[in-house]
Amino acid sequence: MCVLRIVSKTKSFKPILEGMDIPTLSVFDSGEYRDKAKKRLCKNNQASLDVSKKEWDNLQEQVEDAIVFLTKYISELEEIFKHIDDVDAGLDFPINSILDEKWATQGINFPKELVSIAGKLNIDIGLTLYAKGLFD
Repeated sequence: MCVLRIVSKTKSFKPILEGMDIPTLSVFDSGEYRDKAKKRLCKNNQASLDVSKKEWDNLQEQVEDAIVFLTKYISELEEIFKHIDDVDAGLDFPINSILDEKWATQGINFPKELVSIAGKLNIDIGLTLYAKGLFD
C-alpha cells in the first residue's frame, strides 16, 4: 500500500485538497492530534495520498500503481506544489523483507518511468522494509 506523504512547515493542505478529486488518506494541520487518544501531535502540516492498495509482498504492482497515480494526478500535484512552496514529498513503498539466515541481501531497482516522473515532480522514493514474519 504505497503512500505519497507530503509535508509543509508553513501552509495547510486542507484548502487545496478539498477542491481536488485525488485519493487522500489523511490530512492534518500543524498542532492537530493525529489520533483520538491525543498522544500524537503533528509538528507540520501533512497529507497522505493513497497511491496503491497492493499488499507489501507485491512491490511490482505497487510500483505500477504509483506510475499510474503520478501520471493521472500530475496536474493536481503540480498545483499543490505551486501553491505550497516548501513542500517535501515522498513515495513510501512498504515491503516485507526476505532477509533471513538464507538470504543475506535484497536488491531492489525502480523502473526509469517511475524515477523520471517522480523526479520531474521533485518527489523522493523510499522503501520501508518490515522484518520477515513481523505481522504473522
